[in-house]
Amino acid sequence: LASDGNEVWDNEIRGNDSGGVMVIAYVDDLFSPPEDPRFDIYAEGNWIHDNMLEDNGQDPDELVLLLGGLTMGPTPDLIFDGCFDEAKDNADGSLSNCVSGLGDATFMAIDMCGQSMPESDPANYTCEHDPLPTEI
Repeated sequence: LASDGNEVWDNEIRGNDSGGVMVIAYVDDLFSPPEDPRFDIYAEGNWIHDNMLEDNGQDPDELVLLLGGLTMGPTPDLIFDGCFDEAKDNADGSLSNCVSGLGDATFMAIDMCGQSMPESDPANYTCEHDPLPTEI
């Protein structure tokens, strides 16, 4: 939720009712407006890759169905919101939410912010970011 610069990899994510991984913005339709006017509501620069996702979305919450414009489940293993901050320059792709190494996992980019077309082909979201350090 409104997270930036995360890397989610090498996990087994299975059996979640509503979905395995969701990358979504903090929008007023779902939550009360943030108290801090500097709060950035967009999830940006996240990279979800090389995870084993299976058997997710079999009993989705009604809110997840509503967000995805779906009438019934199952919902995809991985859901991106399709939201972006039009005021920010993303020419270098650093703000893009990326997916790679999906294997047989299902994917959907929804149109939660009215800025994109819903799509289940991850091709427009297939990219990579520099890996985060794994040692402190």
